[in-house]
Amino acid sequence: MARNRGRLDDLAKRLTDETGRRIEVVAADLNDKLDLGRIEKLLRTDAGITLLVNNAGVGATAPLLDSDVDKMDQMIALNVGALTRLTYAVAPGFVARGAARSSTSLRSSVLCRKS
Repeated sequence: MARNRGRLDDLAKRLTDETGRRIEVVAADLNDKLDLGRIEKLLRTDAGITLLVNNAGVGATAPLLDSDVDKMDQMIALNVGALTRLTYAVAPGFVARGAARSSTSLRSSVLCRKS
């Protein structure tokens, strides 16, 4: 799942060609509440999903004092809020299927450095 459908389709084709596995592509913008809700529903209801890798995220592009607080809020919503919501959506099904260790979070970070 990602925002860029074309890149996802290319990756899915390559993975299918290399592994023979079936890949379902889902395009979504996790900053969009409707898209996030759609993905949460998919994770809650699709028993065929056996792994979730939370890798969505963005980082700050300016020093803290030069940053727009609203942009920082959006970053936190994506990096923390979406990750948490997707994990909550998928966890009950994983536990029910005995796959409780099948969620991985690759964390995004905000780096503050002295200029």
